[in-house]
Amino acid sequence: MKNSYFDKDYTMDELVKKYELELEYRINFENQINQITEALTHYQENNIDQALAKLGITTDMDRVYIFEFKEELNIMDNTYEWCAEGITPQKDYLSDLESSMFPWWMDNLKENKAIVVNDVEKIPPVGTNEQNILKEQSIKSVLVIPLFNEELIGFMGFDDTRSTREWNLADIELLNAAGNLIISYWDKKNKTDELKEKNRELEETVNTIIQTLANISIERDPYTKRHSVRVESIASKMAEKLGFDSETVRIIRIASLLHDVGKVNVPKSILFKPGPLTELEYEMVKKHSEMGYEIISNIKLPEKIKDIVLQHHEKNDGSGYPNNLKADEILIEAKIVAVADVFESMISHRSYRPAHDVSTAAKFLKDNRGNLFDKHVVDILIEMVENKEIDILN
Repeated sequence: MKNSYFDKDYTMDELVKKYELELEYRINFENQINQITEALTHYQENNIDQALAKLGITTDMDRVYIFEFKEELNIMDNTYEWCAEGITPQKDYLSDLESSMFPWWMDNLKENKAIVVNDVEKIPPVGTNEQNILKEQSIKSVLVIPLFNEELIGFMGFDDTRSTREWNLADIELLNAAGNLIISYWDKKNKTDELKEKNRELEETVNTIIQTLANISIERDPYTKRHSVRVESIASKMAEKLGFDSETVRIIRIASLLHDVGKVNVPKSILFKPGPLTELEYEMVKKHSEMGYEIISNIKLPEKIKDIVLQHHEKNDGSGYPNNLKADEILIEAKIVAVADVFESMISHRSYRPAHDVSTAAKFLKDNRGNLFDKHVVDILIEMVENKEIDILN
């Protein structure tokens, strides 16, 4: 609705008709806001673009956009834009703009005030800079909504290049509400993007570590790499089955791949010894969890990964090593890796014994369910074995 309904006298029939149109417009507008609310509750790459398109079509605008501030509000970038058919996009030309070009706007935005320009030709003298810029773009009317997330982070603009318009308070309030929805989604999106970047960096770090340690391990102990990969597969499937979120599953996956890195410091004569280990030799092998923790302690990894590497030989009854932790003192993630580790070790060939069959390994875990190993973790592995959900057994 571009013009006020009260700029001339109307007959009763005309007033009723116009109020009906206004009501229809308002209901449609509110429905669009509800649709935007629903869309912004789910993270998708182009959700903000879709929200701007809905707002632009509903308000019959030519261009709807979002600018983001940076460098302590000194610079602004046009980060999102929707244009009606036939309108030339401006986004590529509106980056790294100095905020000082818009002094009138900035004074209002900093005070969390919407900037309502019904007619660009009637902008007050204080807004001369803005008026000249808007006229260069053939903008006749504009509404600017500040975007606050505890502090000013940007603004959302609505341009009309075809005619002036009377912005009414109800429209402004609804668009403010839409702005708040976008801020909430934007914040969530930025956090998601930051997490993705951290995960990417972590992936690169871990891949480098794993490859380096794998190269060393392969030369010293070809069993260790294969074992770690299989433990990773079993433990990650168990974590998913137990309902852990994707980040926790990822941590368990990485810790599983690194859980035996400390064995690079165990003499080969002990690792490949065909018979039983002496007490002293066994004590040396038991040091591998601490050694592994020390190897990765100064690497940029989540602390929980390092703690899992340290704790993966702890037992529920306190008989494990290196710190004789009990039950709840042990990370649940470490308990998962521990069960996967024992199961995979038992069903694999070792230099000192042939592989056990799956039923023997499963029985051992069942017999020690609760005393050595976490009950729920053992139960989930047994269930997966019985349902043939672990596809690496051979």
